[in-house]
Amino acid sequence: MLKYRLFSGFTIGGIILSSLLIEGTLTACLFAVFCLFVMSGGLKEFFAMTEKIGLKGFTKMTILIGCLGIGFISIPPLLQFEFEIPFFELLTIIFIIFGFLRVFNEDEHKVGLSKLFVSIAGLIYIGWTLSFIAEIYFFKGTDMLGRYLVLYLVAVTKFSDIGAFFTGTISSKILPGGNHKIAPKLSPGKSWEGFLGGICASVAVALFLRSILGDKLHLDGQEFITVNIAITTGAVFATLGFIGDVAESALKRASGMKDSGTFIPGMGGVLDVVDSLTLVSPLFYCLLTMALK
Repeated sequence: MLKYRLFSGFTIGGIILSSLLIEGTLTACLFAVFCLFVMSGGLKEFFAMTEKIGLKGFTKMTILIGCLGIGFISIPPLLQFEFEIPFFELLTIIFIIFGFLRVFNEDEHKVGLSKLFVSIAGLIYIGWTLSFIAEIYFFKGTDMLGRYLVLYLVAVTKFSDIGAFFTGTISSKILPGGNHKIAPKLSPGKSWEGFLGGICASVAVALFLRSILGDKLHLDGQEFITVNIAITTGAVFATLGFIGDVAESALKRASGMKDSGTFIPGMGGVLDVVDSLTLVSPLFYCLLTMALK
């Protein structure tokens, strides 16, 4: 399992890094396509799990809205247009309107309402939160600023998973009686030792990226990622990433699924990889917008 996890990790990491570190419209398009894949795959897996729980949704319509949101976020910067329009919020309103129209056409309105509410939950939980990754990438257009911000976001958050995995594995073998589980019934692999190890890894990566990227992480010529910000975001990203991971574990546990999917060898599905980013991405975008005020 570890070798498959490492192979998948290096493959996905290579794709992401190439679109983050290589400047040009082509790589920006590659990242937009990657976001579309994550959006559609994540929503599809979400509805597959809710259906096993007994809660169906408007799967195709929700995926369409999610992908349109990514398109409206990425296409204007690629075409060098400047729009200050909250596209995803407008699409959500349109989605709810058409959702109620579908409810009225259902033979049983109770079933239709259930599908609509599940769909709204999926659109917010997966679609809205992950759309902020594209928002950050195309922050201030297609220049390199957004790319480095996404690199910081993903690296700091995901290295928490890596740090937690290795710290938890090692501590379970060397500590008398094993490590201390956080929620054994929900996610048996999560331990307090791993959680703390994940925070340390995230903080270390945040400080490392701050040192090597330097002014590439500046906003309007001002330093954005200070030492204090790096330490704080490292700890907060790791914590929120852990909560996002556990939230998906609760959904998998309720649906009786070990993984959200089988697309990525050694890692499971798309949601198994991006679950830790669902809470972190909106927060980081808020920090960026507040820093510019």
